[in-house]
Amino acid sequence: MAVAFVAVAAGFFIRKRQADAFERIIKWLKNTRHVHDARRSGPQSVEFVLEEGPGSARLTSYASARGDGLRLIVEVPLSRSLPEMTLTPKGLVGGGEDVLTGDKKFDKKWLLRAGRPDAARLAFGPSARSALSDLKLTEVKVVGAVLRLTQDDGVPSVPLMVAAFRLARALTGGAWRRLAEELGLVMEGEVLTGFIEDREVRIQLWGGNTRVVVRVPGHGLTACHKDHAKFRGVPIDNPVVSSLIAVKGDPALLNEMLTDEALVGPLLEVVHGHPGSQVDPTGVTLHVEGVATEDLRELVPKALRLAHALARD
Repeated sequence: MAVAFVAVAAGFFIRKRQADAFERIIKWLKNTRHVHDARRSGPQSVEFVLEEGPGSARLTSYASARGDGLRLIVEVPLSRSLPEMTLTPKGLVGGGEDVLTGDKKFDKKWLLRAGRPDAARLAFGPSARSALSDLKLTEVKVVGAVLRLTQDDGVPSVPLMVAAFRLARALTGGAWRRLAEELGLVMEGEVLTGFIEDREVRIQLWGGNTRVVVRVPGHGLTACHKDHAKFRGVPIDNPVVSSLIAVKGDPALLNEMLTDEALVGPLLEVVHGHPGSQVDPTGVTLHVEGVATEDLRELVPKALRLAHALARD
């Protein structure tokens, strides 16, 4: 009898704690900007509406090898649809092909899986990783325009809801979207396109690396870092350029072009300064390893300076 009473009392205490937690969340939601409505929709669930659409927080029962428990599921609408991706703490699931973000601390803790790896790397950039830094979650899943956070044996809390909202904004906003707005480019998936200073510009992720491509046709120069050259370079009179980069094209034209410091400086800055970058008859491609974010504010002007120098010649 005593044991049964203790069990009933414990159950009542847990339910009271959960009910109080939901009430705190509702109060916080109602005072949060962009939340149009928040209400209890059941004994263990709350619904709310953001500008992006409806969301919810709910508790459901689950069973595992460790015993029965309550699973907290928070769903937050996203401002745009994203490719499906799943994030789980390493050790909770078996091994498999995971997507590495380049953040060693994050990659050691989390297993990121996605059908489109570059989209996942871009979505889980610095802002998203920061929003997840203090959370103990069972799973983070993105399905279309919905972000779903799952936490086993968790209690609804305002800090968790704050983190969910931060993560939702980070996944769909992030540095690239802010950069697109600053530069007047259009963001489509993992690509930014448009015109800057009358030059056609394309910024894209390619195999986990970032490329800034500026179109400049008809200049007659092909150049790349000497260590990356897959062609026999044309001998030229400029010993500095000749020792650092490989070039090809009409020898007379190249010697004339590569005596102009207004071109040589930007050429070395891009092609030698960023191995993997190149100039070809269509334009300039500046290559950097990993997902460039804030660095793009410096990289884009470099590529544009070289493009303008090529166009003058």
